[in-house]
Amino acid sequence: MDKRSAETLERSPIVIGVTGGSASGKTTIANHIMETLIDCCYLSMDNYYKPLKDKTILNDPELFKAYLLKANFDGPDAIRKDLFVKHLSSLKHGTSVRSPIYDHATTTVVDSKIVHPTKYIIVDGLFLLSIPEVKELLDVSIFVKSNDTIRLSRRIVRDVKERGNTAETIQEQYYTSVKPMYYQHIDPCKEEADYIYDNTSDGCLVELQNNIAALVFKILFDMEG
Repeated sequence: MDKRSAETLERSPIVIGVTGGSASGKTTIANHIMETLIDCCYLSMDNYYKPLKDKTILNDPELFKAYLLKANFDGPDAIRKDLFVKHLSSLKHGTSVRSPIYDHATTTVVDSKIVHPTKYIIVDGLFLLSIPEVKELLDVSIFVKSNDTIRLSRRIVRDVKERGNTAETIQEQYYTSVKPMYYQHIDPCKEEADYIYDNTSDGCLVELQNNIAALVFKILFDMEG
């Protein structure tokens, strides 16, 4: 074990999990938490989706579109659960991990990166409270709440810009898979979270930063108490 890992073990890393529905603002809020705290590392469940097996369909836009509409990316079985649990547990015990980098545009793993353990481990993902083995590793959990209309609107903007999807495909996915899976696997866990953050309003950046800073200070105060 290297010196950095040994020091981290002595400090007992604190795992803060940010969960909620698709496009609720999980990653944005996780980023603001990391801006507020120091000595953080970040692990995203989004990088642990099971990758596309048959990459040849990437060469056929119609086949790939059909695959996207048929595949279920919105249930816990879409995640490489064992690998995510292994990596999060390793970080919590002071060991660095090599996290995959998943490309949502192609649904493939395109690279990897080393994540080192730190005092605060920030994780985000849809199923942090839905998968018992992950939930057990969280010291603090935050559920990001937002209504269906707002989440769909944000998802369209994000997926058109970042993932190359069409608005038509995104809406079809949302109503056939994303929304039903949310109410089956994610929303029922809401009351199990330590904190619920209402991110329905698209307010100004400064207001969001201040709200998250206040939430972080409350979390730290509650932990001290």
